[in-house]
Amino acid sequence: MDPKLFYEAMEHIPIGIFILDAQGNYLYVNRAYCNTVCKDKTFFDDMSVPKLKELGYLTTSAWEQVMEKKQKVISVISIVDKHLNRVYDTLTTGMPIFDKKGNVEYIIFRQETVDQIYEYTQKGALNKHLFRNDEVNAVKADDIIAASYEMKRLLVMVDIVARTDASILVTGPSGSGKEIIAKRIHRLSNYRHGPLIILNCAALPESLMESELFGYETGAFTGASGKGKKGLIETATGGTLFLDEINSMLPTVQAKLLRVLETKQVTRVGGVESRDIQFRLVCASNENLYALVNAHRFRADLFYRINVFSVDIPPLCRRKEDVSP
Repeated sequence: MDPKLFYEAMEHIPIGIFILDAQGNYLYVNRAYCNTVCKDKTFFDDMSVPKLKELGYLTTSAWEQVMEKKQKVISVISIVDKHLNRVYDTLTTGMPIFDKKGNVEYIIFRQETVDQIYEYTQKGALNKHLFRNDEVNAVKADDIIAASYEMKRLLVMVDIVARTDASILVTGPSGSGKEIIAKRIHRLSNYRHGPLIILNCAALPESLMESELFGYETGAFTGASGKGKKGLIETATGGTLFLDEINSMLPTVQAKLLRVLETKQVTRVGGVESRDIQFRLVCASNENLYALVNAHRFRADLFYRINVFSVDIPPLCRRKEDVSP
């Protein structure tokens, strides 16, 4: 193969590729890798993994794991860029190349941010379903104003995703219709025969958020009902729970919600008994949650739980055909 053609192919692959030697020195980085880590190629001249650790970018690396195990390694690596005030997770795959004596000589790495992987997965799921023009034009908007092609196409996507059990994150500026989209998802989902429970996380005082969401037992706190109270999560069992403005949720409540999503069980405030729950989760945010994760204002593990699929509602300035109707 022509070396020039090989080099051009590596530079145009939309996946981060880099090559290290056995000492962790950078031998090659492609354009996509530089874009992922927001660094120019010259940054990696005379750079190595040990130097990156000294500079604080890494605490651990896939290079060390490959050198230790002498085999292919797939690992999630956290990168800290203090200069850009950015912290992000990457899925990194390292493939060792051995010399004639069986020693690791080079390691070829593939790296993508977890955010990129979610984006690719979602686009792939949508591309599996072909969007024909007649299908987009025939979509039933119901109570949603959708004269623009962009909005109609979004509704086709919503109708497809609604029929899965995936957690959905609805994003868009205030007033763009996130709650209306959530209601449409519920109406078309497998949970449509159950209740739709709506909670605006920004509307509740901090002191009430936990008890409203998880419920409480008798005497859990001063002023608690003598009979205890079922929380909104329990009430949503068999239906859909819509958490609007989840970006306003307190870190302590985020941790408890993550536990609920992991175990499919909820424990009321002041209680010890866990109750089994099953509901469809739809969340909405008027802020960029990924930016909040990087700023340590929102839990990364919860973000990935609620963002199995994302629906971004375009503002009116991007769909002017909807203004008149």
